[in-house]
Amino acid sequence: MPGITTQHFPFLRLPLELREAVYSHYFDPATHLIACERGTGESSYRFDFNLYLASSQIYREAQKVFQRELSFIRIEILLLETENHVAIKGNVPIVTSSKCAEQFNSYCLLVIVDSPVIEFATTFTMIILLSDLHLFCRIWYYSALRKPSLNSYLRLTLRLQNPYLTSPSEAPIRKSLQRQLLMPFGKVKGFNKVLIEGGDESVKVQLETAIEIPYDPPEKCFEDTIRLMEEGTEAFQKKGYKRALKLFIESFRAMHVFWNGRKPSIYADAHLDIRLSGGTYNGQLGTLVRLRLQIKLFAKVINVYLKLQQWKEAKFWGMRYINFMREVMRPDRGSYATDFIAPGDMALTYLRTAMACKVLKGMGVEEPAEYNEPDCGDLFQVAESYLDKKVIGRDFESNQIPVIEEISKSKYTCLCSRWAGE
Repeated sequence: MPGITTQHFPFLRLPLELREAVYSHYFDPATHLIACERGTGESSYRFDFNLYLASSQIYREAQKVFQRELSFIRIEILLLETENHVAIKGNVPIVTSSKCAEQFNSYCLLVIVDSPVIEFATTFTMIILLSDLHLFCRIWYYSALRKPSLNSYLRLTLRLQNPYLTSPSEAPIRKSLQRQLLMPFGKVKGFNKVLIEGGDESVKVQLETAIEIPYDPPEKCFEDTIRLMEEGTEAFQKKGYKRALKLFIESFRAMHVFWNGRKPSIYADAHLDIRLSGGTYNGQLGTLVRLRLQIKLFAKVINVYLKLQQWKEAKFWGMRYINFMREVMRPDRGSYATDFIAPGDMALTYLRTAMACKVLKGMGVEEPAEYNEPDCGDLFQVAESYLDKKVIGRDFESNQIPVIEEISKSKYTCLCSRWAGE
């Protein structure tokens, strides 16, 4: 239109350190992570390089930041269904795979998994980011726990390189980056052979030592779980609710339960399916111990969300676990068999989920269609069947629910009756 001029921001007049901060944000992997539409938990990266087209100066500066901050790993592995297993089961975002990955040479580490004793017909190649390497090693770790003899047939080759080497006199790759690239493989044990090429000798020794350390036995996993849960409970009592939540999540991880957003991943069933021979749960079956601890932790996590007034989170996780337990334990009945495993803790989950439901209902929040759930009164009835009224009363009083002003000792009985639908 006449009289209107377009003004451009004088980006190149900014100091170089500010321009580099912009480039760093532009290439931040988190902003380029795309979730799969199939809802499987699978995700991948889609980087945008249109910035390079702005000018030759911006291209040079941005490329330098990209090369400095993003380290790529090329993986060549001789196992069937690798991509689905890594991307979906392991929640590992893949940059590219197959033919595109085979042509990609700007990687800092080449990982080759083959076998000196078994012939495989095909090789699968993929590119991942260094920031996601721990996820790749984690899914491999759990695959080996599930099939203890798996790695005994495999040879692992780790080949370091500097993809941007400009002269032979330059160091192949800095020592700190070597550790970041190699040490995650210390979690995976029992290879037929391990070859490390191009790295510093001290880093090689460090990795080889880590690989020789045996897997933590189930007894230690549960002792770590208890320790972290107690630390989280202590933080909760001191009103450090965010720290408590972090410690409770770490407690889940200690017994091989991980959360990718709202998607749970439960690993190491075979590893824990033994009669424990020591520790707090000596003589008990590991899988049942984990189930009891999960129930206890869920009740605590929901309580944290109530304290933080994150009602939707409290309700979501409560209903997620209630439905899971109903399906696993008693698919033929309408309520969880609390008399079978951890009745008190499971009843607390019902109670606290009912609280969150009541608050959301009072706020006029519509229920998501994905939930298949009973009324909050029904949830409360289950809790009331297994909890002493004093316990319920204390829980109501400690969680000040804004939309329920009647919460007090004097009006507790009346409130309970209304919630139970009487």
